[in-house]
Amino acid sequence: MVELGCEIGNHSWDHANMFELDIDSVVKQFSDADQALINACGQASTVVRAPYGNANEDIMAAVGKPFFMWSLDSLDWKYKDVDLDYKSIMEDNSSVIKDGTIILMHDIHEPSVKAAERIIPELISMGYKLVTVSEMAEAKNVTLQVASYNNFWQDILDSGQVPGYAGNSSSDASSENGSDSSGSEDSSGDSQGEDFSDGSGDEGDSSENDGYTDGSEDSEGDFSSDSEG
Repeated sequence: MVELGCEIGNHSWDHANMFELDIDSVVKQFSDADQALINACGQASTVVRAPYGNANEDIMAAVGKPFFMWSLDSLDWKYKDVDLDYKSIMEDNSSVIKDGTIILMHDIHEPSVKAAERIIPELISMGYKLVTVSEMAEAKNVTLQVASYNNFWQDILDSGQVPGYAGNSSSDASSENGSDSSGSEDSSGDSQGEDFSDGSGDEGDSSENDGYTDGSEDSEGDFSSDSEG
């Protein structure tokens, strides 16, 4: 991933529900994963995606990194079918495909990879560019904070809901295309919206974030803007 230029994200040590842990255990989940990343590739993560989307201000402050959610959950973890994965993103949720979108997919599932091989060229042909979440933030004139992000849509930026946004930059002033269509591991403050599920099963009952399920039995990688594993 490092050699490919992906951003290295942290999705916790063993996919625990952070709402069920004390803060010391939460910190250990991410610090243990960071140490494993350092051992594997020489660097710790720059961003975090919490399992099941379960994070709050106390958890984010304790971990001390930007947390990412998603604008569009492909539900690939549920479908595990190339055609359904494609349809979910390119047809059923086509209105969400726009400049600044983060798409959640899981590269542990082969159908997701095959679907991405269809989806990515189409997005590029539509004028979009896939970037890491930190590259997206920089392009949108956002200095990432210890906060939660799920999109970089211009109207959300302009409404003041994206922590660290410093105003319109020349690069994003008029572009509806040139988006990251991504996956992580969440912009616009802490309120993620109504329909976010991180797709990986039914565990991860989020007492504080209704509707979040992270849907991944194993450690997953988000396709698109951020490659968080």
